[in-house]
Amino acid sequence: MLESIISIIVTYGTKKRLPNLVKELRSLDKINEIKKIIIVANGANYNIEDEILQLQLSIEIEYVINLENKGSSGGFKDGINAALLDENLRYDYILLLDDDVTIDADSISAIQDVESRGFDGVDSDHIWSLYRPNKYPNTFLRNWDYNLHYYQNLFGSVSVERKIFMKKMRNLRKNKNIACLTTSTYAGLLLPTQAVKNYKLFPDQNYYLYVDDLDFSAQMIMNDIKIYQIQKAWLQDEDVSFGSSRKFGAVKDYFQSNESGFRYLYTMRNFSYFIKKNNLVTNRFIFKINKIIYYASIFILFMPKTVSGLKKFSILRQAINKGLNKEMGADSNFFERNRN
Repeated sequence: MLESIISIIVTYGTKKRLPNLVKELRSLDKINEIKKIIIVANGANYNIEDEILQLQLSIEIEYVINLENKGSSGGFKDGINAALLDENLRYDYILLLDDDVTIDADSISAIQDVESRGFDGVDSDHIWSLYRPNKYPNTFLRNWDYNLHYYQNLFGSVSVERKIFMKKMRNLRKNKNIACLTTSTYAGLLLPTQAVKNYKLFPDQNYYLYVDDLDFSAQMIMNDIKIYQIQKAWLQDEDVSFGSSRKFGAVKDYFQSNESGFRYLYTMRNFSYFIKKNNLVTNRFIFKINKIIYYASIFILFMPKTVSGLKKFSILRQAINKGLNKEMGADSNFFERNRN
């Protein structure tokens, strides 16, 4: 039962992120099932312990201080390791959260209700992912979910198979009110502590940041662990990640804006690595066709026909090739050089 939960929050950067974190901590402090919080300060440049101490929260808080930003994969891995240091595993579940979300007060009890009633559609080996309506508003407007076929032979955002064989990429739900996800973000993942320990479920630090959450959740699927989600157990996002609010937003920003260039490069490198690492290239010919269409579309539709545009196009190809060749990690020499 969900009676004893330890929550892990990864934060970073400046005090600009503090107000959302404070709001989140105060909401967690009111949820009886959450007994402890681990805050991973991932290269934060202020004294986070002093700031949180002033809140006078009743819940126990532990800090993991990383002097440098180890990325989302490193931050959550450190947090999970800290949670598992408790030899007696006093906490039945681990809840992963970003520093800019607020959990609905009734979310845990909503999941407990499903667990206790044994709704049709919930198998024995499973975890939960809290619903994020700001980011995924259409999840419960349908009665199906994508399966791993959805990612097979994908290059960038291009898949000719999606145009032809979309039906085989969807699984009908046993219960239309219980989604069964293929991948999930870190924020909102509710993991049985014993399963994390038994299956050695840790983020892959090769990613550094971006796409590592897809890979982490895909580990569950490949271990035959279902990822369930219900509408009544949800998170409120205080911020929306880059490129997520507009179609083609990320690639447009890459070519038109200096600010988000390195983010798109990391994402494309890491997504290529995700496809290769998880053996999702099942047809080399189709994968090559997708690759040609992706690069042609980028060149024709988005790349400025200038020297600068050609340079960015070349850098993008280099980043993707790094992922395909498994040249991973923070790689600051490459990505930070192309940040501006």
